[in-house]
Amino acid sequence: INPSRYYALIQMDGDNMGKWLMGEFNAQLKRIIKDEVDKELLEKKLPMTPSLHRMFSGKLSKFALEKVPKIVEEKYYGKLVYAGGDDVLALLPVDTVIPCAYELQKSFKEVLSPKASMSAGILIVHHKYPLYLALAEVNDAEKKAKNTTNKNAFCIKFLTHSGNLKETVGSWKIAPFIMELIVKIKENQFPDRLPYEFARVVEELGNNQSIKEILRLELKRLYYRKEIKDKKFFENKVLKVFDEEDITPEDFANLLLIARAIAKESRQNLLQKVVI
Repeated sequence: INPSRYYALIQMDGDNMGKWLMGEFNAQLKRIIKDEVDKELLEKKLPMTPSLHRMFSGKLSKFALEKVPKIVEEKYYGKLVYAGGDDVLALLPVDTVIPCAYELQKSFKEVLSPKASMSAGILIVHHKYPLYLALAEVNDAEKKAKNTTNKNAFCIKFLTHSGNLKETVGSWKIAPFIMELIVKIKENQFPDRLPYEFARVVEELGNNQSIKEILRLELKRLYYRKEIKDKKFFENKVLKVFDEEDITPEDFANLLLIARAIAKESRQNLLQKVVI
């Protein structure tokens, strides 16, 4: 057995749990009361009664006890450290951590409410890195995800054995793109050196939203001068994510670098298994 040199830690937490417990997301009375009554009364939310509180707690227990273990351990080959209500901590293989986190937040919505959301900190780290420091890093990543404008986000950190750290923050809507990009890189359908070249440009010009259009043109120039070209994927997905208002040029550059690192690590492990 040749295990990966790197593993992933994931720490997730439900967003706005205090507001949920105070009933701020409860249904309005007008959805339940059909008779003609005071309009101001109908606009008010249902009070957080003991029965509603029990129902809410029951849903959190169902998520933690039934959904999380199956997703983490049975589907994505991870090891669950704990799942307490809306809190999750787990160790996972590098190549399954993003799909696992994405599915966990989807399951949280399905069990609790479409209005509910989770934020996640993800750390990919060398196995020799001290665990207590890794836990501090993943906790910091989760805080950065929660500090985004609307929460409902993730922060991925990739810490190499040499101490080089790259991190990116984004909303869950771009997670499927990252997963697809990793597959493209693994299958040699995306230019291998492009992430480094674009990161160098961002470093030289600065992480400035005011020059994002200039950086966009440079990204296109770098891509189309390569032999590997998938115009549909690049135009419809790569540029679309780059154009998102809540992603900075540096976040996007680091996203490319992290996707490449995950793809390379996954591909290396696969080659080791083939040799064995």
